[in-house]
Amino acid sequence: MSARLLVIGDGKMGRAVAQLATERGLTVVGVYGPTDMAEPLLSGVADVAIEFTQPDAAAANVRAALAAGLPVVCGTTGWDAELAAVRAEVPQSSGALLHAHN
Repeated sequence: MSARLLVIGDGKMGRAVAQLATERGLTVVGVYGPTDMAEPLLSGVADVAIEFTQPDAAAANVRAALAAGLPVVCGTTGWDAELAAVRAEVPQSSGALLHAHN
């Protein structure tokens, strides 16, 4: 069974991630815009979320994915002021977050 990937961010990087994932045999279950996130939309649809949006949306997107039980890989830059608080919430959600600047 192929891993199910949810891409959060429909810009240049998000589209590139979705294309490469598909080419490598992953199932892309959705590509959301930067503010299209809602926990009910996420529950059970994917195995992992890849977040590449914009600084003002990243923290909320990561939190929504974690609340839905999705591990998150985030490459969005410019939201460092909120990153420590979000990282502190990860253990409470039993989730996982990998953040690296793109």
